Order: sequence, then structure tokens, then C-alpha cells
Amino acid sequence: ADMGGRTRAVMYDPNDPSGNKVWAGGVTGGLWYNTDITNSNSAWVPVSDFWPNLSIRCITYDPNNSQVFYLGTGEPETAMQTYRESSGVGDGIWKSTDGGQTWDLIPGTTDFNYVTDIHVRNENGSSVIYAGVCSGLYQGQQHQSLPTDGLYRSADGGTSWQQVLPNITGHLVPYAVSDIAAGSDGRIYIGTRPNPGGFGAATLLYSDSGLPGS
Repeated sequence: ADMGGRTRAVMYDPNDPSGNKVWAGGVTGGLWYNTDITNSNSAWVPVSDFWPNLSIRCITYDPNNSQVFYLGTGEPETAMQTYRESSGVGDGIWKSTDGGQTWDLIPGTTDFNYVTDIHVRNENGSSVIYAGVCSGLYQGQQHQSLPTDGLYRSADGGTSWQQVLPNITGHLVPYAVSDIAAGSDGRIYIGTRPNPGGFGAATLLYSDSGLPGS
């Protein structure tokens, strides 16, 4: 029987006029697409079986340029609580500028071991990327994202990044992000998960500016 495994990333292709093309990422199986999700005979096609990292956690596109896609790597769920030998450490954020035909790793993100979510927000006509980053424990080894966990913001397409979340109350490290959501008014909401020390989970934060201290 066919088995998709843990598929944590799904995105309808914004460039398909029919609305039937879908992208899907498996946490140990890489990135795939299906040109007609409504047809049970339409095959899923792997983008590449030879990427250096096949642990896909999230995928999104730029609302100001639908040819630009971003995907995050690494699965923190099994890294924090190992219940099977199939966890995958990530290697940062990958970007496509041609609607998913070709992909490149964003150099400044290679130390993001687990990218839990990505959101691209239109800020006065500019596309600003927000990436949730956390760390994990696996087989007795700590995989610490650098420079820290947190919510990273890039206003230049991924060239430079700024961590914008406050520190966990009573600690000297930022919250670890689980999910990112945006309200209809553009407000950014963040859900958190425990860091490797077990701190900072089950917290909601929000910001209208997306900048530190607001």
C-alpha cells in the first residue's frame, strides 16, 4: 500500500490557474508536487531525491511575488520526544524564485536546525519573512539552533536576519516558536513550544510591527 508518512507541509500552488496543483513536504521524504490533486491517478512527483536534507517541515510563498517560495527544514516533534528512529535535523531555509522549479539554500539560515513555520508578510509593499526556529534533542545529542531559538525576521529576502522575540520569562534565551499565524489586520501571532531545557512552552505572543519590543 502507498504511505505518505508524516506530511507536515502542504501548499496549493498560487501560480496554477486551475487551482489543482499541490506541493507537499514529508519530514523524512523531501518535497513533492501533484499537478492535479483532484485526479486519483495523478502521480506525486519528487522534486529531488538528492538534496542534502529531505526533512521538510513548512512551505509558503511571497504574497507580493507568487514565483518566490520558501520552505523550512527539520522536524522538532520527534526531536523533543523520541518515539521512533526517524527524526530529521534540518539545515535551514530553502528558496525558489521560479515557482518551485529550482531551489537554493539561504546561506544565513544554515544553523537553523529546526524551522517550524514561515510567514511572509506584506509590509508597506515590501515582503518581510518571519521564520520560527527551535532546537531539539535526539539520541542524547542536543541540536541547538544558532545563534538562538526564536522568531527571525528578514526584510531583504533572506540575506540578513534579526531575532525579534523577547526572552522566556525568568531566562536569558528567547522563546522557541511552534507556529506563526496572521490576523486579518496583519497582526502576527506566535505559539511556542518547549526549548531543550523544557522551558517556554504554551505561550502566545503577538506583534503589530514585527519588531523587537513591540
